[in-house]
Amino acid sequence: MECFRSLLVPQLAKLKDPIYSVLDEIYQELVELAGSLNNKVFQRFPDLLNIVTEITNNKLSDLKKQTEDILDTLIEGEMSTVFTNDSAYLSARDELITVMNWFSLENNERIRRWGETVYQGDQGEIEWVFQNCGSGDER
Repeated sequence: MECFRSLLVPQLAKLKDPIYSVLDEIYQELVELAGSLNNKVFQRFPDLLNIVTEITNNKLSDLKKQTEDILDTLIEGEMSTVFTNDSAYLSARDELITVMNWFSLENNERIRRWGETVYQGDQGEIEWVFQNCGSGDER
């Protein structure tokens, strides 16, 4: 595990600089585009142009910061990924897969029947379906 991590982390770290440089380039393009549009729209109102430009730049800056936070989280998540043989984790994972498989195509008939029962409002049938939903028993 440590060998895998020692190979992965430096490679992921190398991606940080290009990721943030692309973000900076996009931010600069958006600032220039917004400034150009603001000038075209508000050129007759210089005071309003200054206010709108300031608001626009502040909003773009806030969005850039939010994007940086998202990127930090994604990069950190990838760098923190750990291969595990932890039995408690694997057991919980297997239980989750079992539940997900219950809702797979193999149980389509049971799910269809439940839907029809609810639609028809047969209270006795609804109670039976709830009691026997996961047991595999069929009427």
